[in-house]
Amino acid sequence: MRQFFLLGSFLSVSVLPCLSAQAQSIAANQLQVRVRRTGQSLIIVPVFVNGKGPYDFLLDTGSSATTIDRDLAAEVGLSMSGRTTILSIQGGETTILTAKANTVSLGEAAVSQLTVGVVKTLASAPVKARGVLGEDFLSNFDLLLDYQHRYIQFDPRGGSLAETLAGEHIPLRLVGNDRLGPINNRLIVVARLPELISNSVTLLLDSGANVAVLFGPLLHLSSIRGSSVYAYGNSVSSPSIIAGNWEAIGQIVIGETTAISLSTLVMGTQIAWDVDGLLPTSAFHSIFISHSGKFVIFNPHLISSLTQIPPH
Repeated sequence: MRQFFLLGSFLSVSVLPCLSAQAQSIAANQLQVRVRRTGQSLIIVPVFVNGKGPYDFLLDTGSSATTIDRDLAAEVGLSMSGRTTILSIQGGETTILTAKANTVSLGEAAVSQLTVGVVKTLASAPVKARGVLGEDFLSNFDLLLDYQHRYIQFDPRGGSLAETLAGEHIPLRLVGNDRLGPINNRLIVVARLPELISNSVTLLLDSGANVAVLFGPLLHLSSIRGSSVYAYGNSVSSPSIIAGNWEAIGQIVIGETTAISLSTLVMGTQIAWDVDGLLPTSAFHSIFISHSGKFVIFNPHLISSLTQIPPH
């Protein structure tokens, strides 16, 4: 079977409100990297490839693959080694070249022999970047993404960061399922939309989206009026107009304690996707993702203190 990846989306249609939560901090002996936040949602991180850099990359938990631009691949000495098929909301299926990087690192968090997708340019992305850091890199760690204090905290699998954080453990699915077969490197949670549909839905935790999105045809939603919504391109597709409609869907309920209300874009276009929609990670002040334990904590707080702790 051919290799197949799913890319996240960059939707430039709304600014999400931050939700009220405790501010977070972490132990000094963990791997912490300061990040830049652009707008209200997208995260820029300083990445080294084969020891060279740092280069600005978009952090995208919604992308199962890491991609870089062709000029950067040449600059760090990568040789094309194969091809892969990727799927995005805006661009459909596209075949791109791949290369293997000896090391890809963010701070002290490093992954060896990582296969990356190589694209001609990322000029259509919403911000200037040389690559997209995806879940194939991030899945090697547990991590805390703190939007309020603008850092990402890595913890090698089996580390102690999870033991310092309190909050409901929401189960994560790390493998999706597309018509071509299983899709690795996914972050999927099960949610309920009590005011919209009776069945549960699957949502992808996506740091590359700035709005909540539901795929209308997958959920058999018939009230879509087909308004035009502008969407940024990603690493393989140009900016485009997609059919969709803003809906007040009520609360999105996840687990026993998490309930949020977000303006949601219900897309009218048929999407071949492994989830029912996208949940932007920027809807939360912070989010702890445990790849090792297969759970997520929204707005976690330190077990040792429930009071605000100044950022490092």
